Amino acid sequence: MKEHPILFSTPMVKALLNGNKTMTRRSTGLDKINHNPDNYFFPLFAFKASGKFIFAPKGNFILTNPDVIEVKCPYGKPGDLLWVRETWQHTKILNLHPTDENYGFVYKADEQPWQDMEGLKWKPSIHMPKAAARIWLRIKDVRIERLWKITEEDAKAEGAEYFLWRIVNDPRPYVNGFASVWFAINGKASWNKNPWVWVVSFEVMSTTGKPM
Repeated sequence: MKEHPILFSTPMVKALLNGNKTMTRRSTGLDKINHNPDNYFFPLFAFKASGKFIFAPKGNFILTNPDVIEVKCPYGKPGDLLWVRETWQHTKILNLHPTDENYGFVYKADEQPWQDMEGLKWKPSIHMPKAAARIWLRIKDVRIERLWKITEEDAKAEGAEYFLWRIVNDPRPYVNGFASVWFAINGKASWNKNPWVWVVSFEVMSTTGKPM
């Protein structure tokens, strides 16, 4: 069992804390394939015991072809732990517990009274140390699929909100809610490209620090 960091936006951290998010889609590590996503296919049988997934050029089913691409999920495999990086700050900045030798951490997703404190600058999630991680997840499943293949059920598991206004040409309200989040993070052009994505399903193990 390995431990891997994973970034979540503040709205998605809230969904995790509320128990509304048990799945995430990411395109990290699939850049070469997503340069022209329509040019590749993913044979369902093409999975190695090492955890690598195999992509082959369309029209070529020979897996020994030099154009075949092997990829491995950067977030790990089933059973691995993910520690969530979120927008954060040291309690010292807020002058909380000023007599403590070891200061703690606060998180933007919590919306405490000091949320709008003048001069408060949040630290971005990418810079959050492992010691500050309060949310820990355990991977249940990893698969690969095209972004548009998302179902209404999966969109709910992504923590998407019911969205009546169509963001994309799709009648399913939760898929549109998911699309609005994807737009905000990755841009509309990314959605229109219909990239290959990792689909990582997980369970929340702890929201108060690393589980024992």
